[in-house]
Amino acid sequence: KGALVINGTGDMPDWSIDNTPWNGYRTGTRAVKSVTVNEGATSLGANSFFQFTAIESVKLPSTLLNIGESCFNGCSALANVMLPGNLLVIGNSAFFKCTSLTQIVIPDSVTTIGKNAFYQCSSITTMSLGANITEMGAACLSGLSSLSKFTGAYSRIINNYLVICNTVVVASAPKSTITNVTMPNYVSAIGDYAFEGSNAKTVTLP
Repeated sequence: KGALVINGTGDMPDWSIDNTPWNGYRTGTRAVKSVTVNEGATSLGANSFFQFTAIESVKLPSTLLNIGESCFNGCSALANVMLPGNLLVIGNSAFFKCTSLTQIVIPDSVTTIGKNAFYQCSSITTMSLGANITEMGAACLSGLSSLSKFTGAYSRIINNYLVICNTVVVASAPKSTITNVTMPNYVSAIGDYAFEGSNAKTVTLP
């Protein structure tokens, strides 16, 4: 009961927020609680599960390359999702305000995290970033109010506290005990909401 299984190959189309084939199962007694996307799918379209507030778990295929814009936006009960090892792009607002997520591992395959992708995922305590990210949108990792540190192979995690993409400070860990921050010399800008909720008392700029 409440299980949605999606079959098919290739890219799923983008949707408006209320015209998916499963829109009638967004809320209520028949609401979707689990989603399984079977092997062969290479993308999830924009708004695929926009504000499906009863979804608790998602199983994604190894063939998946792209999670579309606002795909799981507002899925406030979503507590469990494992991102597959071939994923390349996490779209804008893809997991916006998924407030029940507690941990996320971004695989090494991912190159792009869109703006607001994980914004205000307020229960995430563990965030691991893969080695090959080249683009992070504004506020993509901001508002993680339960996060004490960033981990993973990404080369520009500074003291497990700051995340810098290219030369822009993208995010900081709000629950970190670090209060005095010294920016690396190569930093050229501080992104939107990069220090949202931070305990930092002093910031030394290059």
